[in-house]
Amino acid sequence: MASVWRHPKSKYWSVCYTLADGRRVKESAKLTNRTAAQRLANALESEARAGLNERDARTLSARLHERSGLSEHHARKMVGALFGRLGGRCLAAASVADYCAQWLARKRAEVAPATAQKYSEVTRHFLAFLGDGAQRDMTTITSREVAAFRDDMAARLSVGSVNVALKIVRIVFGDAAKAKLVSANEAASVPILKASTERAARRPFTDAELRRVLAVAPPEWRALILTGFYAGGQRLGDVARFTWQNVDLANGEMRFVTRKTHRSQVIPIAPPLFACLAALPSSDDPKAPVFPRALASLGASKTGNVGALSNQFRELLVEAGLAEAREHKRKGEGRSARRAVGELSFHSLRHTFTSWAKSVGIGAAIVQDMVGHDSAAISDHYTTIDDATKRTALDSLPDLTAPAEAPKNGAENRSRIKS
Repeated sequence: MASVWRHPKSKYWSVCYTLADGRRVKESAKLTNRTAAQRLANALESEARAGLNERDARTLSARLHERSGLSEHHARKMVGALFGRLGGRCLAAASVADYCAQWLARKRAEVAPATAQKYSEVTRHFLAFLGDGAQRDMTTITSREVAAFRDDMAARLSVGSVNVALKIVRIVFGDAAKAKLVSANEAASVPILKASTERAARRPFTDAELRRVLAVAPPEWRALILTGFYAGGQRLGDVARFTWQNVDLANGEMRFVTRKTHRSQVIPIAPPLFACLAALPSSDDPKAPVFPRALASLGASKTGNVGALSNQFRELLVEAGLAEAREHKRKGEGRSARRAVGELSFHSLRHTFTSWAKSVGIGAAIVQDMVGHDSAAISDHYTTIDDATKRTALDSLPDLTAPAEAPKNGAENRSRIKS
């Protein structure tokens, strides 16, 4: 029969209960209330005689914390000890903080470094949001708390960043559910946010705007911009990492694998880009970078992200009169405050290529293949684009390196082609 006992010199009660095989257990409950200690002893003996699986053990620790006044840490410790006595093994750590640490350790061996870094950032923010609650058992986290985390991030970050963070939290709890540490993935029921108007604000460059940027760009940045555009609007991180083994001037084509989608791309080199690349300092080492300064900038970042390069491109936009200089005065919002999204960025070259290519009559399938977009409507499994077709498509694009045509009627053509 379950009972309680207290040493004359201690303020804490110990619980005493009997296992199904007759073994007697006595351990400190860290409780000063005798009634609560007796209630705990009765619960432990009942569970011990009924048998306890791992999932029930997770739920039991949460119940004991709520009903007996035990700290969450001590409740897990007592239930873990009981589970070990019954099953002959220790109960894996199940606090949110402990599980996240174990989960990250596994993921670092399974995913790319950049992905592991993103996982680490999101879990760190999630634990910081929970505060002391990060020491709670995984089973006690509800969808309401995950939704509150999502909304807290939405007040500071873009919709896209918030949704990525939510998806990572879903993965964390999904893996915990597979390991039977929780009965259900509470994060799975939290909906992602609807796309905001921020992305709609992004637009292509006009011909005149792009020429203004090229006019103020130093040689390497000029080559980066032309490569980004003529290679199908490729992303800044991919272009900055190009080595000379990606550039085959003899055959007039570029071969690379995109980092985001892992898609193999073969893009013919358009004549204006060919002239630009041929004029760059080259190396006999095929692994030498085409854009050494840009690659060095990426290497200076612990995560290898393009933040510093994006800032440099924005400075070019400011110099070209296409963006306002950012103020660095304190506004009381902190570093985590939401940053306004401008209309133009290096990624706008992707919009520009797509818009201009379609405007000159290049087929949607060809544009999709060159840009590297995946689509349910047009699949790579059913569409093959040959090099000759790509080359013809590129030859029809305007030559940004040639002098601009004189504006008609003395007025600059300010029309913008929307994608």
